[in-house]
Amino acid sequence: MASNELLENPAELLRQVRENFIIQEDVAAIGGIDEKLDQIQAQSRQKLASKEGEISTLESQLKTENDQVNELTTSLDRVRQESQELASQRQIVDYVKELDELEQSIVSMRSELDEKIVKLVKDTRDQDSSESPDESQLLQDPVARANILKLKLYRSMGVIIDQENGQVLIKDPNNDVDILPIDSDLSDFFKTKFIWEKISKSKSNFTS
Repeated sequence: MASNELLENPAELLRQVRENFIIQEDVAAIGGIDEKLDQIQAQSRQKLASKEGEISTLESQLKTENDQVNELTTSLDRVRQESQELASQRQIVDYVKELDELEQSIVSMRSELDEKIVKLVKDTRDQDSSESPDESQLLQDPVARANILKLKLYRSMGVIIDQENGQVLIKDPNNDVDILPIDSDLSDFFKTKFIWEKISKSKSNFTS
């Protein structure tokens, strides 16, 4: 058929055009592509579901581990608090023990001091009650006699010189004793002032 005739008959032109195109292969290819797309989508959905399951499992494990961590933290805080309380109790026990030892030491020192005071008072009374031959000879020396008189004066005012232990004992009318170390870093002025203040206070209490 001539070209002019085909132009004048469009239906015939379309028929010939369809016959000249082979679309079966294209249709089969498109069907294969659709099938592959379906397979890919199915695989994607399967993988997505698998990943969602894994995520859910991991979230559950994470929650469990967080709960365990919280329990361990609570236990650790409790143990730390109990340790602090136990340490405080032990410290209190140590303090009480130290106080007991200090009290025993003070009692022992007080007992020793009382014994020394009793001995000094007894020696003083013995010296006052009897005058030894040596003292009689010393009284012949003016300087020795003056010193003996000073010592007796001190004793009459409640002052006892303990040369053996290097200290001065000052006794008041209530038999309370103040101790002043002789061999100390205190100045002579301070020692003298301290003794006379104690004597003055003792005499004022005695006269009142």
